[in-house]
Amino acid sequence: MESDEKRVVPDPLYWAAVGRYAEVIDALSREGASGPIDLKERVALAAALDRVGFFHDSVARCREVIGVDPLNSDAWFIRGLSLYRLARYHEAVQCLDQVITLDPRHAEAWFVKGNCAFEEGDTLDSISCYREVLTIAPRYPKALYNIGVSLAALGRHDEAVLAYEACLAANPRVAVVLMNLGVSLSEVGRLEEALGIFDEALGADPADPLIWHNRGFALAKLGREDEAMASFERFRVLSASKRGGGPIR
Repeated sequence: MESDEKRVVPDPLYWAAVGRYAEVIDALSREGASGPIDLKERVALAAALDRVGFFHDSVARCREVIGVDPLNSDAWFIRGLSLYRLARYHEAVQCLDQVITLDPRHAEAWFVKGNCAFEEGDTLDSISCYREVLTIAPRYPKALYNIGVSLAALGRHDEAVLAYEACLAANPRVAVVLMNLGVSLSEVGRLEEALGIFDEALGADPADPLIWHNRGFALAKLGREDEAMASFERFRVLSASKRGGGPIR
């Protein structure tokens, strides 16, 4: 006879969405406690496993779901995301392409596909993917920022400035975005503007060593050697504690 006892997690997708991943994993990993879990719950379990860093387990759970329901776009996406986190970019893209085939307006699938392209050195393809994201969600700060990083990597700093500014319009006062905007402004010779942006970035995160480092270079280009040396010294003091500046993942 089946137990009338309710599941510990009555709505696994809800608990996964609110970040209670350990509870989701604990409840849904004990299938025998209250009967077999359904596909929806397996997807929730895979998502929770991904979020806590059990990427291989997440891939395996998604494979189970896809074996039963090959049109399950959520399972394909989570599998692709976990494979991306495992740096298995080619396999990740295969999964993400399946998601996009099933749902061409899946912004997160396009975003993660762009990240895969960037990591594999195909910067033009990464930009193309991030721009697809923006056709779906025009105010998507992570995509705007990563377009800026990709353009800067190509030396297209004038365009990178516009991407960073658009990102900040959507999501103001993010230190890493401000810092990269300052770098691109420096690269195109707008040094005084860059200094103002670096100071704004330090207002948001005064302990980021790379902001101090890039600020020092801008000051040196302006011939303000004493201030530059002070900024570089601050970089040396902080550099062992944290780093930043790459694409947002």
